[in-house]
Amino acid sequence: MLGRTLKLILELSGRRPPTGQAADLFDELGRSAPPRPVAEMEDDIWDLWLHHRDPACTGCMNQAIAAMTMHRHDDALVLLSRIIVMAPDWPEAWNKRATLHFMAGLDAEALADIGRTVILEPRHFGAIAGFGHIALRHGDLPAAQAAFEAALGIHPHLQDIRLLIHEIGRDLPHTVN
Repeated sequence: MLGRTLKLILELSGRRPPTGQAADLFDELGRSAPPRPVAEMEDDIWDLWLHHRDPACTGCMNQAIAAMTMHRHDDALVLLSRIIVMAPDWPEAWNKRATLHFMAGLDAEALADIGRTVILEPRHFGAIAGFGHIALRHGDLPAAQAAFEAALGIHPHLQDIRLLIHEIGRDLPHTVN
C-alpha cells in the first residue's frame, strides 16, 4: 500500500515546472538563506495552491476548509469530491481530500489522493509530508524517513519534519558495512 505512493513521490521529486511565479517561490524557498521570511514564502505558495482560476472552485474550496475547521467532515468530503469532479487537475483539491481521509483514518483513500496530488504538483511538500505521517502510523520508518527527506528537499526549512527525521534515525537499526 505505501510502496506504490512512495515510489511515485521519489520518482517525481526532481520534476520542476518550467517558469513562473510558483517556480520563483520554490527557488527562493530552497535557498539556505532565503531572501525573505520563510513563513511569508510558504504562505505565498499555499495561497497559490488554494486558489483556482475558476472562482467557483475557489469558493467551494473555502467552504470545504471551513467545514473541516468546524469538524463537519461529511460536508467537507462532499465539497472536495465536487471540486475534484469540477477541476480534476487542481492538486490542492486532491490534497485537502487526502488530509480529510487521513484525519478519518482512511489511509488507503488518503494515499490514493496523495498520489494524485504529487502527480499534478510534485513539489507539494504538504502532501509528501502527509505520506510520511501515514508511513509512521503504519510503522514503516524507512518509508517515512524517505518521504520526509523528499519534503525537506523541496522545503528545507520544515523544522518539525527535520526533528521527525532525527527521531526516526534514532529508531532505525544501524548497520556497519
